[in-house]
Amino acid sequence: MMPMQMQSISGYLVAPHESLRIWAYQLIGKPCQYHPVAHRATPATELTFGQRLFCLLFPWAVSLVLIIVLVSAWAVSFGVYWQPAHRQTYFSSAPIWLHGLNLSWLLLLGYTVVFSFWDIFSAIKLCAQKFRGQPHN
Repeated sequence: MMPMQMQSISGYLVAPHESLRIWAYQLIGKPCQYHPVAHRATPATELTFGQRLFCLLFPWAVSLVLIIVLVSAWAVSFGVYWQPAHRQTYFSSAPIWLHGLNLSWLLLLGYTVVFSFWDIFSAIKLCAQKFRGQPHN
């Protein structure tokens, strides 16, 4: 097993999404380049199909796991700790932390949809090219 190389990323990382992508490159031991103007991390060396797919979908998978955890925490909290007699009074009488938990998973879901849309589209395109026998670009 190769030791993981730590690389220096200069510039400002705007999106945590790209930080996760850089982490994915580090997990597979491949160097990457971050372009501050384009706010995009790109591989510095050639990647295999599996490595490209992993780096494309890693930020989406991490975000999905976080969404599931937050939704589960909200559902358990709502079901166990907050059981009003009339559910229609939820918005006016629920504690602020329960609203915050609900809002956090909704915001993370929106963030994930916005930032992962092109990654998922690119992964589908990459898989289609692989199954047609075309070289990836």
